[in-house]
Amino acid sequence: MVRLTILLLLLTFKCFAQKADSVGVDNNALLNYKEAILFNNHFQYHREGFDFSHKRILFVTGSSASYLQTKKEYFALLKKNNTPSGSALGRVYIFREKDKKIFPEYDAVIYYYTKVIFGTSNLKRIKRHQD
Repeated sequence: MVRLTILLLLLTFKCFAQKADSVGVDNNALLNYKEAILFNNHFQYHREGFDFSHKRILFVTGSSASYLQTKKEYFALLKKNNTPSGSALGRVYIFREKDKKIFPEYDAVIYYYTKVIFGTSNLKRIKRHQD
């Protein structure tokens, strides 16, 4: 049963594989169609029904999850590290209503290479550094 599950997961990733040149082509926080498919596939068990289509994403890194990166920087890192097609890096934090008050222009955060679990307190810290 475990082998069957692994095989199905591998096939799923291959079916949704993206060309490296079709993702991270701009710094627009609004995801394009192929980026949304990649994230929907990669975070399928962690997104609680959230659909990345037509969503604006904030990319955050750093040990305390307080350093903003652009979408281009995020995808350049994926390409540099030879991350398999159909894979993403990090974890997703989906905004709740109180988070939308802090960053109304975004719908979620993808955070990576951090030592903390992301939450509202991280958003407040990022906002303070921006102001």
